[in-house]
Amino acid sequence: MTSPNVVDPYGDDPVPETAPVRRGEDLNWEVIEDFLRRELPGDVDASGSFMVQQFPNGAANLTYLISFGETELVLRRPPFGTLAPGAHDMAREYKVLSRLWKIFPKAPRAFVFTDDASIAGSDMFVMERRSGEVIRGVIPHSMRHHVDLGRRIGFALTDAISEFH
Repeated sequence: MTSPNVVDPYGDDPVPETAPVRRGEDLNWEVIEDFLRRELPGDVDASGSFMVQQFPNGAANLTYLISFGETELVLRRPPFGTLAPGAHDMAREYKVLSRLWKIFPKAPRAFVFTDDASIAGSDMFVMERRSGEVIRGVIPHSMRHHVDLGRRIGFALTDAISEFH
């Protein structure tokens, strides 16, 4: 296991949100494209050109940005290899998100799940993309001008948790 890089929280080297798919983490994109064009609900525009990028900064599940023209979706599947029982449960994650978005507007809508390993090599699900800032080791440029940033983030988190409950 590697240790995280030490970063300047006010550095000017942005962490890329997406990147080309890492070696060894490609899926059968033709099969996935065909599956999604067939299975996505009618209110999701899957008529545009199909493109794939990967969200490279996650630590557990493999997460990909799937685009059909202007429509952006997120595909999630477990990592390759042996998994601990109960870990990386895509069916559970899909079940929760497919209901939660109806009552909690901050939750992304989950559109489709499959446990057919011939599609993505394992269980997977696809949800809407929610854009926003992910705060890791570097404070995003868009937030640096805020006074008391940590306090404001704490209040925003508390508000979201209370809205959820």
